[in-house]
Amino acid sequence: MFTFVCMVFKNKKKDYGMLLLILTLLMSFEFCFLAMYDALSRLGLDAYLLMSMNSIPTLSIFIALTLGIFVVKYFIDNKKQEFSILLLSGRKPKDLFFYLIIQFGLLSLISLILGVGIGSAIMLLIQYIIDSLSLSYSLTYQLSSVLSLYLCFLCISIIGILAVASRQFVILDTNLSTYLSNKSTTNLKIVPIKVSANSSKKKIPIFSIFLSALYLYITVTQLKLIMDPQMSLYNLLMAFMLSLAGIIFIMNILIPLLYDILHDRILLKHPILMNGLAQFNSFLKTLMTLLNLNACILPILLFLLFFSEQNNLIQVILVPCFIMNIIMIILCFILRFSIYNKQQLPSLAIFHSLGYRSQQLFFISLIKNSIFALFGIFIPFFLLYQLFIKAIREGFINQDLGVILMIFYVIVYIGLVIFIMIKERLSQKEVVNHVKYLNRGQ
Repeated sequence: MFTFVCMVFKNKKKDYGMLLLILTLLMSFEFCFLAMYDALSRLGLDAYLLMSMNSIPTLSIFIALTLGIFVVKYFIDNKKQEFSILLLSGRKPKDLFFYLIIQFGLLSLISLILGVGIGSAIMLLIQYIIDSLSLSYSLTYQLSSVLSLYLCFLCISIIGILAVASRQFVILDTNLSTYLSNKSTTNLKIVPIKVSANSSKKKIPIFSIFLSALYLYITVTQLKLIMDPQMSLYNLLMAFMLSLAGIIFIMNILIPLLYDILHDRILLKHPILMNGLAQFNSFLKTLMTLLNLNACILPILLFLLFFSEQNNLIQVILVPCFIMNIIMIILCFILRFSIYNKQQLPSLAIFHSLGYRSQQLFFISLIKNSIFALFGIFIPFFLLYQLFIKAIREGFINQDLGVILMIFYVIVYIGLVIFIMIKERLSQKEVVNHVKYLNRGQ
């Protein structure tokens, strides 16, 4: 088993290197959150204020824990071939758990050691910024106490990974057993063919059209409320949350509905546009990871930030947590996208074998990425901008702080779009130029 793990590591250095980097950063941030939690407990704050303050790093800790589990889950979902080889070689499903413990236990141990060092450096940086701003707060923590919590969360993370992977192991083992036993029979039901003039007529998805119109109306209404200068910040924040939810529903329902209705009538005349929308529909599963996390996490953190009443201690804790949560979301999405991008190589090869040139493949990708940038970045940033302007005008946050957070948001998400476009462009060149993809759909 250990020899097999070494061979897997050797053949997939880049993939495991990226996973190790992401896990290290996640565990570094988790160490920071735990250090903040421990430091707050030593400041001698009032019990009610302490409970409110501790909710910020506690929420971030569980976000980091959940993202760490799902990062590994995305990675495990792409390893069915390895699991199949082990099962076909006579291994039992329980042996796969030892295989995972060897692999991800080793990665987790390395990331834990690195995370302590990087996390300590980040805490020193935060304390340096606090001192440079002449704030009389000292985030001193007890290393032994933080490490004990750190190890507990590591154990919880490994248990969560095994729990998430167990269902896949059982399904894979069952499918292989059924296939190898040759005992499964396919019973085909004979369905009489109905000859009718209307048999080829496509049904109109009335319910989907109704839902799309409803969500579109809610989103547009909330966008108008956000533009209203008389809105209170609390109502504005609620409109921000509903607008994000509306954007998610539009992308999940409206855009696939438009493709379903128009692809065989109008879009067929524009194959680049049709395939661009088709690729966006397949990209939605990957994209929804980012949008759902933003829709859940951003409103909570902004609510705490805006209603901190310019309490310097709350902002000292909340701002680093906000920045680290955004970075964690982006890192998890990058790993998710990297796996998705590799899975798209056969589809690109098929497009190329059908006569699509490199420029046409680029335009298909550009259409998909433009829709992603519009709904996933620019509209949410516009909503975020309106929120920060309102909060600054009413004195809920400092102007410099608001500008820094908005600039950080823009740089990170525009960098993400550039990364996606570069990565897909390299994949297209690989498919077009690489010998193994020439005239082959693989």
